[in-house]
Amino acid sequence: MRKLLTFAMLGIFSSSAFANDNIFSCNTEDGKMVSVQKIGANYVFSYGNVTFTNPITQVTNNENSYIATGSGFITSSLELQNGHTTYTIEFVQPRNNPKEVDDPTLYITKGNDMKTIRCNNVYHNLDKKIMRTQ
Repeated sequence: MRKLLTFAMLGIFSSSAFANDNIFSCNTEDGKMVSVQKIGANYVFSYGNVTFTNPITQVTNNENSYIATGSGFITSSLELQNGHTTYTIEFVQPRNNPKEVDDPTLYITKGNDMKTIRCNNVYHNLDKKIMRTQ
């Protein structure tokens, strides 16, 4: 009985750890992991050694945070800011196959300099209810 209770408690605690939503993750061409997690009212962005937090309301109000629908595709973009550096995640999905992800990219912008990093093995779970649509 004690073992059963231990496993039940372990399951409860591990499921609460996963209650923090993974909004986006991918492996980059340079071997680093990009992730955005929803923790409470914030998004936590991680890329390599960079980790920072933005309020969700700020992120969804950023100019480059949107979901745009074209004739045959949907473009999703999420912009987070860390000081004077902007991190924008963008990907395209065919409308007839929403599980497919094309051209997943991380753009890192500081002033007039922009670095483009391609992603592989993408997972996304953007909250379409709170994202701006275009």
